[in-house]
Amino acid sequence: MDNPYQSPGDELFNSAEALLPGAVAGKAKQIRVIAVLMIIHGVAMLAAGVGVAVMMVWVANDQKFQEQFTKSQEQNPNLPADFGEKALTWMKVGYVAYGSVLGVVGVFNVVSGWLNYNYRARIAGILAMVGNLASIVTCWCFPTSLLLLVYGLIIYLSADAERAFAKSAPTL
Repeated sequence: MDNPYQSPGDELFNSAEALLPGAVAGKAKQIRVIAVLMIIHGVAMLAAGVGVAVMMVWVANDQKFQEQFTKSQEQNPNLPADFGEKALTWMKVGYVAYGSVLGVVGVFNVVSGWLNYNYRARIAGILAMVGNLASIVTCWCFPTSLLLLVYGLIIYLSADAERAFAKSAPTL
């Protein structure tokens, strides 16, 4: 026993745990927690993506919103005649594209979380957590994305996690 303050039962428990097939030790025990958080966050990102895309198309087609562009064009005669239409079109394209990116990242998080729950596709999990940073514009997803990234990288880059993923890797 290297640690004089360690209880005698810990040594027996750790050695028995290592003998169990499919058992994980150390930081790797938290991989499933991160995987569930990735699934939950992925669903939130997907909802945010759909919400951003639908909201912008709905708002841009609103009559009052379109009247604001017409008023701005009347107040500034230097603007081109089709400024309002072009601006609305580019706003729609931009928001739908950003909503699509959030949706794709959300689906990637759900799939990666599902795979990581079964100790598969570690790199996909890391990429999904990094991809969450695409939510920088959305106020509600970015803080959780950042926290999940830091927590996930601490766990996924540990030697325990590497062994756990390697242990469940399919053999050819």
